[in-house]
Amino acid sequence: MFEPSFLATLPPSADCLRANQRDLIHDIHVALTAGHTRILAQADTAFGKTHVMSAITAAAVASEMRALIIVTRTRLALQVHERFERFGIPHGVVAAALPDLRWPAAPVQIAMADTLHRRSIVDARMPLPSADVVIFDEAHLSLGESRLRILGQYPKAIRIGFTATPAKISGRSLRDGYDVLICGPTTKSLIASGDLVRPRIFSAPAVTSTELAAVRKDSKSGDFATGELSQLMSRPKLVGDVVQNWLRIANGKPSIVFACDKAHGAALAQEFRQAGVAAELLTDQDSEPDREASIYRLEYGKTKILINCFLLSPGKDHVIVIDHGRVVENLGMPDEPISWSLDDGNNVNRSTAKRVAERKLSKESPRSCPECAHMWLVSEDGHACDCCGWAPAPAPKKVRVQDADLVELGAVRRDYADDDVHRFFAEALCYYANRWPSKWNEKPNGGRWWAWMNAKEKFQLTIEKPPSNYWRTMPSALTPRTRGWIKSRLIAHARRQHA
Repeated sequence: MFEPSFLATLPPSADCLRANQRDLIHDIHVALTAGHTRILAQADTAFGKTHVMSAITAAAVASEMRALIIVTRTRLALQVHERFERFGIPHGVVAAALPDLRWPAAPVQIAMADTLHRRSIVDARMPLPSADVVIFDEAHLSLGESRLRILGQYPKAIRIGFTATPAKISGRSLRDGYDVLICGPTTKSLIASGDLVRPRIFSAPAVTSTELAAVRKDSKSGDFATGELSQLMSRPKLVGDVVQNWLRIANGKPSIVFACDKAHGAALAQEFRQAGVAAELLTDQDSEPDREASIYRLEYGKTKILINCFLLSPGKDHVIVIDHGRVVENLGMPDEPISWSLDDGNNVNRSTAKRVAERKLSKESPRSCPECAHMWLVSEDGHACDCCGWAPAPAPKKVRVQDADLVELGAVRRDYADDDVHRFFAEALCYYANRWPSKWNEKPNGGRWWAWMNAKEKFQLTIEKPPSNYWRTMPSALTPRTRGWIKSRLIAHARRQHA
């Protein structure tokens, strides 16, 4: 039963939706009432697409329609199943790894694409679920031969695809499967509204641009040839750089590392373990239960590093991105807008490359901090690094000269006041006391000497010992500027140690 207005009113279970999620559903409703039945919806990772799919499915059930939700991985099937449970949607699951969740009579079926294709089309031992609405999660994967054979069995059903990246790997559009594209809010707007965390990017390239340019590219996808890229990235020094930069930037934080292939991933895992970091390698050869167990150990802290090869796609205030492959340099910042389209003449990979090339020539180009490797967009975030406080030296200004007789002064002129030095000294004490509390409690004068050495460096002082009253100074509130400066010195020191 085709009912384009079934999204006009959402059921009470959808009251949990955010305003921007409701807006996306409204836009889908408008497309349906305009006569479109093959709709592609784009929204960022972590936008809450599963929530949106749940609300649409609940609305379909309320209108006595049947729905089929197609997913590509067992973990996604479980994720949708758990969300449907919360929405009170009666459903069954068609997945080889989840036999206990079968309920063929339910009005809604969540199906693994491969399981459904094998059982219903290849073996013909299970009838295809009837459906008025077919929803395809991860819709950028929906145009493979087996997936199109499934979709082709539902010519009269409403088709809605959801994805964060509505394009093929080659960059070509998904026009073969969808008639209209609806884009959700931009990454920047989601960050501004607090729905997504901001990325903190550290550009620590493990290869030079020349080395990367020499790697052969696949003629169809335009991506680097995996074997050659792996050989380049697996050199011991480069693998070691990955580990050392993680220890410096993200030490202790649960992390996902994307490897070129299994050989590169194995080398990374070994290097992390030799550094005393619990690391696991996850590949397509691992069984579904083993993959779930690895993800569980990462989520609960038993594993710190999960290295994967094309299996995973990625209550904090930011996410740390450590870029060793010059990805940001070649593809742009993660929150830059992308011109998604269903126009067959528009290749998103080529248009992105053109945009990045143009940006390099503009005032909006990304800058990498020489002290801590943090990357930021100069035009939007200013000229100073918001991670460590480093800022480029101001351009020299032409000095106007006027003849005059010079007279000797009683003291050397300075660009700072004694109060500035003492204030910085007290804030540096605060940093020391917070960073090394046991040392501060045992030997506070050691902390005062450390703070004085930092003050000497910052203000270029020639006095060896601090004034006598400094030995009685107590820590005062630490400002971001002082914290950033001290952090940049510690990072520079660590770099010299590992050089």
